[in-house]
Amino acid sequence: MSNFTVLREGDKIVITCNSVKKVLLRLVRIEYEVTTLTVEQERIPKTISEEITVEKEMKNGDKMEIKAQLDTVKKVSLIYRDAFGMTLRDDIEL
Repeated sequence: MSNFTVLREGDKIVITCNSVKKVLLRLVRIEYEVTTLTVEQERIPKTISEEITVEKEMKNGDKMEIKAQLDTVKKVSLIYRDAFGMTLRDDIEL
């Protein structure tokens, strides 16, 4: 089970902490799917991403909102440190 829940609400991404113990959310990486044209004028899908440094301590039930730059959010990766000092990563597909 993931320590976080990620939902899309309009142009915002809402991250909710589900961890029983406090965690330090260090970085949020958002991947978007876009379509580009090749030299031959073919449409191909590509993935672009942005990283947001957070460094915020969160406990169970805490929420955080991030504005999405595009409507085509594909995946959100959360990098955090747990109560035992281990750095972990949760990848959540939307």
